[in-house]
Amino acid sequence: MTFISYIIIAQIPQDIPHQSEPVDFTQWPNILFYLVLPVLMVVFYYFYFRKKTKK
Repeated sequence: MTFISYIIIAQIPQDIPHQSEPVDFTQWPNILFYLVLPVLMVVFYYFYFRKKTKK
């Protein structure tokens, strides 16, 4: 059990700052990056493979 806890602790980066606050969706860059881009990627992926399977 202690071996597993050492592995988990070893996985936590110490020198990299991390954001522990929730994403603020009142700013446009956050909306684009976290909402619009993933949706566009899924839509383009769907249409790309739909087109590819028709051939």
